[in-house]
Amino acid sequence: MNPKLKILIFIDWYLPAVKAGGPVRSVANLIQALHDTFDFYVVCSDRDLLDETPFQDIKLNTWQRVGEAQVMYTANDQAHIKYYKQLISTINPNTIYINGIFSWSFSIQALIASRSFKHIKTILAPRGMLGKGALAIKAKKKKIFLKLASFIRLYSKAIWHVTSEKEKTEVLEMLGHHISVHLLSNFSLIDNNGEKKIKLKSELHLVCVARISKIKNLEFSIALLKKLSLEGYTAISLAIYGPIEEIDYWEQIKASIKELKTITYKGVLNADSLSQHLNQYDAFILPTFHENYGHAIAEALGNGLPVIVSDQTPWRNLETHLAGF
Repeated sequence: MNPKLKILIFIDWYLPAVKAGGPVRSVANLIQALHDTFDFYVVCSDRDLLDETPFQDIKLNTWQRVGEAQVMYTANDQAHIKYYKQLISTINPNTIYINGIFSWSFSIQALIASRSFKHIKTILAPRGMLGKGALAIKAKKKKIFLKLASFIRLYSKAIWHVTSEKEKTEVLEMLGHHISVHLLSNFSLIDNNGEKKIKLKSELHLVCVARISKIKNLEFSIALLKKLSLEGYTAISLAIYGPIEEIDYWEQIKASIKELKTITYKGVLNADSLSQHLNQYDAFILPTFHENYGHAIAEALGNGLPVIVSDQTPWRNLETHLAGF
């Protein structure tokens, strides 16, 4: 029997991280689906998004089994090019798979380190970071970085993995048509075992599962509920789940929530309990400015929950399929 091919993955956050959203689920699902064919090694941060302390019960800077992968939770002082070169040399993977493009510790330095190994294929997944909505946030810094990266040919060795036709267009427009781009959609592994809520004709209970950040456009959902409340609708509610990523933005949201008792913030959900919580609501809402895939959208649809989303997601023709709006 031939030995399995090895894939070395770099990502800012990995399980048990729950606050970083879609990329964690994308990589976890990829590993779960393909572990029979490949041996996966994951290099990531030692803590969750925005956390000041590391995960409990982990070993730093050493390989340990997490699900179907070997994972190395890396201390801040070890997340650098020299250390990554040592890891790559030791593991000698067939492929290096880097998630994201703006992270200094787990994408830029990992990419630079990979360039020393000409025989190893390097795949780069932008994870929606080159979308117009995403680039509009901290736009000046991102524009300068991308120009510099292009000038020094940082991406000359990389093969780009995009997950939609829209993202493929975004990458080619931003970096030029000379780069190698391959399209393979994300997918979700949905556990749909919960008991469904029966919707009452006179009520509408909405749920939003997303990071609390400007790009998710949460204030639009709140404005809709305010409008409906002013028009006399009372049996309408919105439950918000997700990590608070942008504190100033959250302060604005809190001020709006105080005006409406029908809006509640429910904290952060563990991915394993997402289906169970979604089953308590009538519809999922996410008027996002940009969504490369939207694992929460897929989870909602997989649980029979109609979705109300913006036109900045890959989820289209929802009304045709009686799946939402």
